[in-house]
Amino acid sequence: MREMKKVRRVFFVWQEHLEEKWLTEMAAEGWHLRKVGFCVYTFEKGEPEDITYRLYSHVGRRRDIETCNRLFEDMGWEWVGSILSWQYFRKVHEEGKFDEILSDNQSKWDALKYWRNVSLAIGLLNLYNFLNISFLSSGLASWRSWGMDLFRLLILAVSGMLFFGTVKIQKRMNELKGLHL
Repeated sequence: MREMKKVRRVFFVWQEHLEEKWLTEMAAEGWHLRKVGFCVYTFEKGEPEDITYRLYSHVGRRRDIETCNRLFEDMGWEWVGSILSWQYFRKVHEEGKFDEILSDNQSKWDALKYWRNVSLAIGLLNLYNFLNISFLSSGLASWRSWGMDLFRLLILAVSGMLFFGTVKIQKRMNELKGLHL
C-alpha cells in the first residue's frame, strides 16, 4: 500500500493559478493528487514527476461538464476530481508542448465572472440581512443581547469577506484581460 497524506489548504477562486502551481510543485516532490475536497487534498507518494495541473470551472449542465471532461481527456489530460464547478486535470509535461487546458483566457474570465457575480449577490444579501436586523425590523432591531450583537457582527464580517472576494476576483479578471482575451 502506498503512502498517502491529506493536506488542508485554502485557496480562493481568484487564486486558481496559485493552486495549479502548488499542485505541480507537490508532484515534483513525489506527491500526486488523488482526491480533492473542500480545502482538503489527498496525495499519494510516488516518484517525482514534472506534471502540470490545471483547474477548469464550468458553469452549466452536468451533461456539458461531462462532454468537456471527455474533450480534455481526448487532448491528453487526466481528470483527477472536482469540487463545486471546479474540475481538476493533470498531464505529464512535455518540453515544447502547450500545457494549457484552454487555448484562450476567455473561458477562465467567464468562470471568474460567474463567481464574482455569485460573491457579490451573496454579499449584498448578507448586507441586507445585517441592515434589516440592525435597523429596519422593529422586533429584531430593538432586541439587544450579546448573542444578537455577535450575530450582527458575524453577518457584517461575512459580507465584508464576500465583498473583498468580489474585488479580488475582479482584479484577477482584469489581469486575464491584460493577457489578451
